Amino acid sequence: MRYKNQMWVEDLPNGKYKYCERYTDTKGKIRKKVSVTLDKNSSRAQNEASRLLYNKIDAKLEKKNKKLKMSKTK
Repeated sequence: MRYKNQMWVEDLPNGKYKYCERYTDTKGKIRKKVSVTLDKNSSRAQNEASRLLYNKIDAKLEKKNKKLKMSKTK
């Protein structure tokens, strides 16, 4: 599930751009941050960063849910 979070961009000293977003962990209490680094800050790069962040968040939440299910079955 994707929450309506805002993605923001940080300029890095090496000329690249760091796209960041926060999400809520499965417990609903912990806010975590994910980021990806890209070379450009164009609208195309922003769309790609949004997609990459979405996939990264989903993978982390899925992994967390899988761990919780395994610990409950033991």
